[in-house]
Amino acid sequence: FQRAFFVIIVYDISNEESFDHLQEWAVMSKEKAPPDCSIVIIGNKSHDLKFTAEQATTVTIGNHCDIREFTNIHAGTPNGPKGTWIGNNVFLMSHTHIGHDCQVRDGALLSQATTLGGEVIIQEKAIIGGCSAIHQFCTVGKYAIVGGCSKITQDVIPFSMSDGNP
Repeated sequence: FQRAFFVIIVYDISNEESFDHLQEWAVMSKEKAPPDCSIVIIGNKSHDLKFTAEQATTVTIGNHCDIREFTNIHAGTPNGPKGTWIGNNVFLMSHTHIGHDCQVRDGALLSQATTLGGEVIIQEKAIIGGCSAIHQFCTVGKYAIVGGCSKITQDVIPFSMSDGNP
């Protein structure tokens, strides 16, 4: 822990004992790691209701990503598009939630407390404002900007700005 930049805690969401220890592991990591160390929690099972514990799933994280404290990234489903994956040079600020089978492509930035439902696609260099929620199956186009505290229930076209609660 002494020189760690971040700690990744992986837990089994289908195992109650694993989930019960999550808080303990997070507190221990916070106590033993340097003050500027980020803590990432990754659930290794999908939250998709069709998921069964026996099914293998994936989370892929690219190079040079900045994943900040208390970020949740959920695994994909066997029948999903490609599993959950985070591209290169992605910045996930604190308390970000990435649902099952999401794709966050290269250079995207998700501000604090952003929530992505299942199978959301955030295309290249998109910026999502803090406390925004994006409904499942929506796509945010490349270079698009979503204003803070927005509720996105439809696709956001590339190179556009979207804000508010439609």
